[in-house]
Amino acid sequence: MGNFKFTGDARLKFTGHDAVRTTYVVEKDKDDKKVLTEKMMKKSMFDYRGRVQFAATVNENMKAVICMTASKEFGAAGTPAAEVDRIYVQRNLGKYLTATAGRHDLFIGGGLTYDGVAEGVTVMVGKDALNASVSYGYAPDLKYNAVMGSTKDKPGTDFNTVSFYAEEQKDNAQLAVFQLKGMIGKNVKVGGFYTKVNGVKAAEAVKTITTGIELLKSDKAKEVNEAIDKKYDKKSLDFYGFNASLNLGHNVMVDGEFAKYKDLKHSNAWTAGIAYGAYDMGKAGTWMLKAQYVDLDVLAPVFSSTLWTPYNQNFKTWAVSGKYAVAKNIGLAAYSTIGAKDKQGNDVAEYYRAELNYNF
Repeated sequence: MGNFKFTGDARLKFTGHDAVRTTYVVEKDKDDKKVLTEKMMKKSMFDYRGRVQFAATVNENMKAVICMTASKEFGAAGTPAAEVDRIYVQRNLGKYLTATAGRHDLFIGGGLTYDGVAEGVTVMVGKDALNASVSYGYAPDLKYNAVMGSTKDKPGTDFNTVSFYAEEQKDNAQLAVFQLKGMIGKNVKVGGFYTKVNGVKAAEAVKTITTGIELLKSDKAKEVNEAIDKKYDKKSLDFYGFNASLNLGHNVMVDGEFAKYKDLKHSNAWTAGIAYGAYDMGKAGTWMLKAQYVDLDVLAPVFSSTLWTPYNQNFKTWAVSGKYAVAKNIGLAAYSTIGAKDKQGNDVAEYYRAELNYNF
C-alpha cells in the first residue's frame, strides 16, 4: 500500500423562508383508507454536517477513496449516524484517460440539472482544454421538487417532493451521460451533454409526480392513467443541455446554462449569472458576490442542482449570493432569493440560507 491521505470538512447551515410552507403526504386513516394529508413545514432550520475522506494510493496509477458523512438538525432527537457517502476506485489509463468506478460524484453540464452522487462508472479522456466523458449507472439524488405559489383560493406556498430512486434496483433508471467540455482561448469555457435515460418510461414518471392519483376511485384512476399513457406513449426521458462561462477580466465572470427533455414540452430550464470577486477558501480575506436568474419549467429536468434554489420545477427567481474567506480554510456564504414566483406568476415564499464551512 502506498501513501494515505486524510481530509475533511465541517459545515454549520441555517436555512429559512419568509412564510410558512405546506406539502402533502399520502397516509392511511383509521379505516385503512388512503388520504392526502397537508403537512406544515418549519419556517427555518439550523443543522450541521461533517465529512471525512480517506484516500489511499494503491500504486502510481490507482487510488481508492472512502468518504464518511454525518449530519443532524440542532436540537432534534437522536445522534448523527455516520454513513458511507462515497466509495470508489480511480485508475489512470495513460496520460489522458481516467476511469472511476463505484459511488462517486457526478456533475452534469454546469451543474444546473445534476450535481450529486452516482453509482456506476465514469470514463474521461482529455484535459482541461478539451475533454470528453461517458458515465453509466444509477443516480440516487434524482428528485422532483415542484412549487405552487400563493393564490386567492389557496394562500401560501405549497410544494410536492417525489424521489425517483426506488428501493429495488430493477425499478431504477439507468443513466448514460455523454459530456464534452473545453476552452476557447484562455477566458471562455463551454460544454454540452446528452443524458440517455433507460429503464423508466416518461408516462410512469409523470404518474409518479401527479399528486392524488392513488386517492381516486379505481375507475377514475384508470381513466387518468390511460390518458397519461396515451399522451406520453413512446416519449423518452432523455435530456440535454449546454453551458458556458466567460472571464471578462478584473474579477468579473458571467455564466449560463440551458437544459430540457428531448421529447417533453414545458421542460425548459435555464439560468444566467454575473459574479464579481476572487473567492478562494484557502486565502483569508478573499470574497465574491453574484447575481443570478433561474427559470425552471413545470417539467424541467432538474434533480439535484449545484445552485441553491429551493425547488426544481415550476419556479423562477432572482437570487443574490456572497462568499467570504474569514480565515484560511474557513468560509462564510450567504444566499437569498428575490421576487420568487411559480411559472404561473404566483408569489412563492422567499428562501434564504447562510453557512459557515471549515476545511481540514
